[in-house]
Amino acid sequence: MKYHEAEVYEQTSRVKSLEQDGSDTLVELGESIFYPGGGGQPCDLGQLSAHGFKAEVIEVFKRGDRELHRLSSVRGSIKPGDDVEQHLDAGRRLALVRMHTGEHVLFKALQNVIKDIELDKISLEVKESRLYVKCKDLNWDRLGEAEAIANRVIWESRPVKTRLVKKDAAASMPELRIRLDRIKSDTIRIVEVEGFDTAACKGIHVKNTTQVGNILITGFNIVKGSYEIRFKTNARQELFELALAAREAASQLGVQPSRIHETITSLQQDLEAMKKQLRSLEAERLANISDDEKKEIGSITLITKTTDNFDQKQITQIAGRLSEDAKTIVAIANRQEGRTTLTLMASADLNIDAPKLLKETLAKFSGKGGGRGQFATGSAEAGAEEVITALKEKVMVLAPSLT
Repeated sequence: MKYHEAEVYEQTSRVKSLEQDGSDTLVELGESIFYPGGGGQPCDLGQLSAHGFKAEVIEVFKRGDRELHRLSSVRGSIKPGDDVEQHLDAGRRLALVRMHTGEHVLFKALQNVIKDIELDKISLEVKESRLYVKCKDLNWDRLGEAEAIANRVIWESRPVKTRLVKKDAAASMPELRIRLDRIKSDTIRIVEVEGFDTAACKGIHVKNTTQVGNILITGFNIVKGSYEIRFKTNARQELFELALAAREAASQLGVQPSRIHETITSLQQDLEAMKKQLRSLEAERLANISDDEKKEIGSITLITKTTDNFDQKQITQIAGRLSEDAKTIVAIANRQEGRTTLTLMASADLNIDAPKLLKETLAKFSGKGGGRGQFATGSAEAGAEEVITALKEKVMVLAPSLT
């Protein structure tokens, strides 16, 4: 296919057929240099032009054995038999070709580092691409090792070659990365990065690894059971920006750049230790009752407390302990991201419907909640003090029936 020639950006071809698809025009050419997409690589975009005619190619796709070009912004007209000039978006083509070869090199490097890794799928884009892989464990140390291998291969100026082989022959090639069950054709196109990787692929690739420029892994996370690895190619400017950011961070931390990770890890550990200490202090504060947090209403003792972003499980445990005293109602209001979560707990000797009391309290703020028997919890978009005040009013009304 002519479109497999990565550096052919312009060519004349004859129009074979035209048809309308809604407001768009679909054109089939005698020989197209536009890649129709496939194997994770998007289709080419660009323009078609002739004397008195110009149109944007906004999509290229296969329909059976035909390759169709979807046109928009059409000016003028053409007909079957006319010659047209094809003009690829060269910048887009080059970026995608770099990405595709870079993806082959990067995945093979990952295979060298992580033996159980499996490729799920790829998504190639102009600015940043994605590899989706499955393995037991992935971390920055392993990604860094694979990234170093990939860049070493790129800078070694290895030829990238393609050839066609029969499906039977492909099955006996142990070095070949292929999923034979997905291939229906008897002939398979193979892309080889000399001495490093051999894979079945119908996409477009550079002729030499140096054309990839470099590979920069920009991040990773888990998406629907697979690791998503984001990467860029020819990312020289990004490397300079990252180097500058690293030097600035090192300066602020007062360490050498090589110790940034170690220092941040230590700071994170210190922060977690402080958070744990604060949680412990807050739990101690919640467990102790001050005079202004305790109110006698008839024969009932109402204990009310407020806190911020505290663990709800611990709040329930503390409320349970405080409600062990006779004729006691405990209410703890926990402020969390613009909402207040109210936890109610009543002593066992009070014949009280805690869920009903909670719902009546939160109804003023259009809040919701639930529970059972002596326990209830719910939330509303209101301040903690507002919620506690509303509860006190409800308990004042309810108290005579509980004495």
